[in-house]
Order: sequence, then structure tokens, then C-alpha cells
Amino acid sequence: MAERDFEVARVVYSLPEAAVLVSKLQAYGIDAFAMPLHFASVSWHFLVAVGGIEIRVPARRYRLAVQLIADGGPFEAAGEAEMFRRPPLLNGLFAFVVLFGLKRFVI
Repeated sequence: MAERDFEVARVVYSLPEAAVLVSKLQAYGIDAFAMPLHFASVSWHFLVAVGGIEIRVPARRYRLAVQLIADGGPFEAAGEAEMFRRPPLLNGLFAFVVLFGLKRFVI
């Protein structure tokens, strides 16, 4: 494995959660970063369509990162909405309805 290989440790759907996770992992010495963080800060309503914010870590530290995220600690997440657990096709349909308006489909 090359030093530049990264793995996705977690996918989140909110900027605050992404910032907290990246900060926590960096505090433990893991070079973590979030993608697409800047896109999410501008167009947060597209997060479901693009698959959320990926928290990426070096492949050699992946297991430790996943364990640290699972431990939670004092910043335990309240949980994700049920909508984020649906298959991607349903999320795409919901994004389509949000983008083009519900009025076209109701009447």
C-alpha cells in the first residue's frame, strides 16, 4: 500500500458531524479529511444526491479510525434520519422531487 492510499472510514450528512469527526481523528494523529466538504458548505441540500460527506483516512490507519469513530465518546451522534438508510435510488428520487418541486407531481 502506498502512503497516498486512502479509505472511507465513514459517510456523514452534516457539516458539524464531519468537522467533529475529522478533528477527533486528527487529535489521535490520523491524517483525516472530509470530501466534498467545501461543496457541502455551499450546496448542502445536494448531500443526499452526491452520497454525503466522506471521512477519508490513510489505508494503514483505517481500522484504528473506524474503532475511534465507533467508540463515540462524549460527542456521540444522535443518529441519522431514516431517509439516509434508504437505497440510493430512493434518495435520488427524493432529491429530484426537492429540486423540481412537489407541485408538478401532486396535481
